[in-house]
Amino acid sequence: MAKNTIKIRIATKLTLLAIFVSLLLISSNVIIFNSFVKEFRSQNKALSVYAPSITKLTELDNIKNESLSLLKTWIFIDKDTGSVNRKDLEKIHKLIYPQFKQDYSWYVEQWDKEEQNQYFDLIASFDSLISKEAVIMGKLSFFEDYQNTEEIYTILLDLGEGGNINRHSKYIDNKINKLKSSLEDQNKSISENISKNFIRIKRIILWFSILMLIFIAFIVLVLLNNLKYIISVLNSTFKKLNQGLLTEIKELKRSDEIGEVNRNLIGVIKYLKELSTFADYIGQNKFDVEFSPKSDGDVLGNALLRMRDNLVKAKQEEELRQKENTERNWASQGIAVFNEVIRDNSNNLDDLTNAVIEKLVNYTGSNIGGMYIVNDENEFDKFLELKSFYAYDRHKFIERKVKFGETLIGQCYVENDTIFITEVPDDYIYITSGLGSDKPSSILIVPLRFNETTYGVVELASFKIFEDYKIEFIEKISETIASAISTVKIRQRTEKLFEESNEKSKRLEQQEILARKNIEELKKQIAELEQNQAQSKEEIEKIENEKNQHLIKIEQIEKEAEAEKQKEQEKHEHLLQAINNVAPYFEMNINGDITYTNELYAKLLNIPATEISGTKHINYISRDFINSGNYKQIWDKIKTGEKVNTSVQYLIDGKSRYINEQFVPITDKNDRLIKVSVFSNINIAN
Repeated sequence: MAKNTIKIRIATKLTLLAIFVSLLLISSNVIIFNSFVKEFRSQNKALSVYAPSITKLTELDNIKNESLSLLKTWIFIDKDTGSVNRKDLEKIHKLIYPQFKQDYSWYVEQWDKEEQNQYFDLIASFDSLISKEAVIMGKLSFFEDYQNTEEIYTILLDLGEGGNINRHSKYIDNKINKLKSSLEDQNKSISENISKNFIRIKRIILWFSILMLIFIAFIVLVLLNNLKYIISVLNSTFKKLNQGLLTEIKELKRSDEIGEVNRNLIGVIKYLKELSTFADYIGQNKFDVEFSPKSDGDVLGNALLRMRDNLVKAKQEEELRQKENTERNWASQGIAVFNEVIRDNSNNLDDLTNAVIEKLVNYTGSNIGGMYIVNDENEFDKFLELKSFYAYDRHKFIERKVKFGETLIGQCYVENDTIFITEVPDDYIYITSGLGSDKPSSILIVPLRFNETTYGVVELASFKIFEDYKIEFIEKISETIASAISTVKIRQRTEKLFEESNEKSKRLEQQEILARKNIEELKKQIAELEQNQAQSKEEIEKIENEKNQHLIKIEQIEKEAEAEKQKEQEKHEHLLQAINNVAPYFEMNINGDITYTNELYAKLLNIPATEISGTKHINYISRDFINSGNYKQIWDKIKTGEKVNTSVQYLIDGKSRYINEQFVPITDKNDRLIKVSVFSNINIAN
């Protein structure tokens, strides 16, 4: 009877204790929940507002850079009011940029007032830049506008390195960087506060648990003072908890309230350990640890899960952003690498294609590659010729001649579009290396197209699947390669025509000398015939006939010589006209005076052609280049009749710029230097 009474009293008091503890738990959970909700909102703002805002600011910077690039390309290269670059620029002005401002307005509304003011100031500057670009576009709305030299010169100054447009662009860059820095500081501040508050909440949970257990131990001590063993066990446990240690508690095999308290206490400590361990893993960025809340209503457990999921999402977005930056840097570095390769091998088509395909295979991580160039030597039998290849097993490239439309190579040329396949036919090609032979996992075939003309096709094969950013890079660099191929082919063809023209000129001079000798001999014969006019009438008539025939022959020889000269003069004029349409070109006499220059070379120096003719070539060369002796070395080689291919340091608008040039000595029939023809290459980036 007494046992039942004690049991009831214990149950009642423990019930009261449970009610009291429950109230404490509810209060603490409410406090903790409110803290977590507050931190979750802060974290959500960092993830959904500041992080995307920073990312999209990079997009605004890309819009600005793309707009300037399209404007310069259209003005300096296309020079066409209906070019694709101009249309793309108009699309940025009228569609892409307004859409960006509309999409970005939601994020701006969530910022602090200071960041909003910075953004509105940035947009005002950006609108001003767009307006300036629109003004330039309006000034060049028609083809005749390009003939206005003064207007063009003004626009070029604005777009130059120290021009108004570039200064405005750098001013916008500074504002973007400043705003981005402010947003990153806000984001960083929120993240640090979350981390500090998380530690604070963890301590609250820990200390609350310790205090709760101490309180329970005290009540149990009062109620069960006769159960020394139980009290000693619980007291030992609470001492460890008081030290911040979540220790194990021995399970009591009792069916009364004490046993239930014992089991509940074990469960609480175990769950607190799980929460603490899970929180530590989150703090260490170990997000793959398994954790299950006690129930759907487990506020703390579910809050930790939501925090873990949000941090995982933020980490994934950061990794994606880093990957995009890595790919972008890889592409930018690749463009510089290929510009250098093209610049170093721009004098010979074989050297150019061999160097480019080798670099392209290695840089893109391909296994084999080949470059097919259009062979148009025979107007009626054009085909794609395998000009260069790079592979472990070079015997696999046995098709050195491909007709248009045949195989994937010819199909890519005809359709003028990239072909990318990941299911390679068994009989297409195999890659052989030290590990054996196997077919590739992917084939990439890209046309080499520049200025609406396709100059060839490049084919790459790899054991790996080509990634999208590599395909985009290859398609982009293919235009630069095609441009270089075009320049080299034009240069080689021009050199050949020059050599043929020089040879014909020398032959004509020899023929003219021979004709003069024949004429002199005929004149001597006529004189002799005239001296013998005292002979008979028949002899006189015969002599007269011979004289007339000789005179007719002399006149015919002179007419043929004059016609041949006229024909060679027309060929030379046609050759100059062809050169003027494709490359900067000028001529110098043996004293270094510029005797002729075309418009492309004049635009390269940013000086009217009429002001260049008659001046010294050395006037436009950098003083450092002259003092180093490099300019003298060029002339020393020219005077020996040697062609010179080199980079010349010019001084244009007060700024140093290297231009790749080829100096071709022109000699007379006696191999004496009479002039120098010079070709400049504008396709190589400085």
